[in-house]
Amino acid sequence: MDTRPVPINNAFYELSKYGPKNVLHVGGHVGEEGELYERMGVDFTFVEPVPEYAEQIRKKGYKVLECAVGKEGIRDFIVRSIFSSFWQRDSKYDNYLKSWLGKKGIKDSPEKIKVKVVSLSSIQKGFDTLVVDAEGSDLEVLRSGDLDFKTMIIEVRDEPAYVGGVGRSELEEYVLARGYVKAEEHANNVIYVKKDEK
Repeated sequence: MDTRPVPINNAFYELSKYGPKNVLHVGGHVGEEGELYERMGVDFTFVEPVPEYAEQIRKKGYKVLECAVGKEGIRDFIVRSIFSSFWQRDSKYDNYLKSWLGKKGIKDSPEKIKVKVVSLSSIQKGFDTLVVDAEGSDLEVLRSGDLDFKTMIIEVRDEPAYVGGVGRSELEEYVLARGYVKAEEHANNVIYVKKDEK
């Protein structure tokens, strides 16, 4: 499987403004943001369920938990070059993905594996910043823990990109109801800050 890194979203360059100290990054892929976190001087841990990708993160010298986050158990997981998920991509987004990958010269042959899933509450202690890039499972990740982070970066889409996923309105309703405000938005990534931290 081709696992070239994907571009880093601008939200991660803006994160330093919010004073992160300990970042929990759910959906690590191959640890693209690790070098940026190092430059910020923060402690960070990636969470990545695909063994091959987790191993690439380890080889870079970064901490990684080899699991997914959500409803605990063992579940089927669809591995792709990028955008791996529990869910099938919606057909219009899948066609876009195939075109985008083809232009980049990336070969993509999805395969299904079994992965361990843990709750956010079981791993979140000691982290002040949460990043969620869970490809359609972002709300499930959030619901599995206590949202007591100072800052969060969450991938949001107006419409679900995955069959079974949720769109912006449902995800934002959940986050805002738990005492967060939207601080910045960069493409599909939103920085949320706890109201009492602003």
